[in-house]
Amino acid sequence: MNTLSKEITLGRFFNEDPENYTKLRAQWSKMVNSELKDTLTFADHVFYLIFIGKNWQKAVTLPTNKNKLENHYKPKIKELEEQVEGTFSKLRLENNIIEKFDGTVTRSMIQNAIKLATFSMTEDPYTDLTDVAE
Repeated sequence: MNTLSKEITLGRFFNEDPENYTKLRAQWSKMVNSELKDTLTFADHVFYLIFIGKNWQKAVTLPTNKNKLENHYKPKIKELEEQVEGTFSKLRLENNIIEKFDGTVTRSMIQNAIKLATFSMTEDPYTDLTDVAE
């Protein structure tokens, strides 16, 4: 899995409080190692990968089953793409992520992650990092 350097990740998402990077990882560990793991959604996993600088696309496998494709199976990535594009769903998604990550992420970080991670499976999500150094 491709990973951005910690400096780029901190510069991209954790400018205001770099300690939140460590807190975010600790909160994620707490969630996945408790009964909360059953409440984690696909979106939670994708945003966590984005926030820690991993290429989330490597964690997603599109369906290849002929029957699923013929029956218009909608993979989770398409559901997430629709949530990000819909204003009401996007707001609810942002609120859920802020709540689950226990305040270690902000609405602006989520919006930044959405801009960074084009939800296209054909493009590299980290092609436009020009504003990271600014």
